[in-house]
Amino acid sequence: MVGIDIVNFPNTVLIVDDEPIVVQVLQRVLPRQGLRVTSVSNAEEATGVLQRENFGCMLVDKNLPGKDGLVLISEVRKLQPHCACIVMTAYASTASAVEALRLGAADYLEKPFHDIELVAEKVRRAIEHQRAESDRARFLERLREFESELDKKESEVSQQRTEIEMFNEVLELRVEQATRDLKAERDELVKQLDGGTSRQNAEIVGVEMALMLLEDLQARPGLDVAPFRGELQRVVRQLQAHVRRLRGDQAA
Repeated sequence: MVGIDIVNFPNTVLIVDDEPIVVQVLQRVLPRQGLRVTSVSNAEEATGVLQRENFGCMLVDKNLPGKDGLVLISEVRKLQPHCACIVMTAYASTASAVEALRLGAADYLEKPFHDIELVAEKVRRAIEHQRAESDRARFLERLREFESELDKKESEVSQQRTEIEMFNEVLELRVEQATRDLKAERDELVKQLDGGTSRQNAEIVGVEMALMLLEDLQARPGLDVAPFRGELQRVVRQLQAHVRRLRGDQAA
């Protein structure tokens, strides 16, 4: 099948008829509708032309020599599905008309033509209808492609969302673990600091009590500490310096 550009849908008509007078009349009238015309006299020639060129419509005589028009229509539906087919016959019957329409014919005309201009108008309308159907098919195809791409994107987004959720779960667990570790370290540090402060406080209290005892001894009436005063004062100074050092450590 020859490829077709839907935007430039062919305004060409293939006439398949072995009656020269019919072909001549149609070749004279159809161009008035802006249509280009090609004609052959049998189905075999028509098949060859259809394999080389696109057509918007085929006017085919039902009773052709050799392969008849209805068989040709079934072949055209495979070669060029976009091509509208109109059957012409001098021996019309309901059965043949139904069969033609069943095979995909767009219309059914009796010969001789009573209104040749009406025939030309039917051909033009058939082409316009096929053009609209082709545009619709192209739109549906693009819609399916868009839906397929959308499904693909949604799948990718869903996968990314799952990965993000998993990452957030891992991150949350790590944050919780880090928080527990930091709390444990803080508690241990506080414990150590509290323990050290308590020991320092106890030591300060002990030293201060010793200082108070020495001061009490020096001030006690009747107790002669003169021989030991120098030594007592030295001890007092050492204890006072020790207290200042301990308090300095606490402040730091």
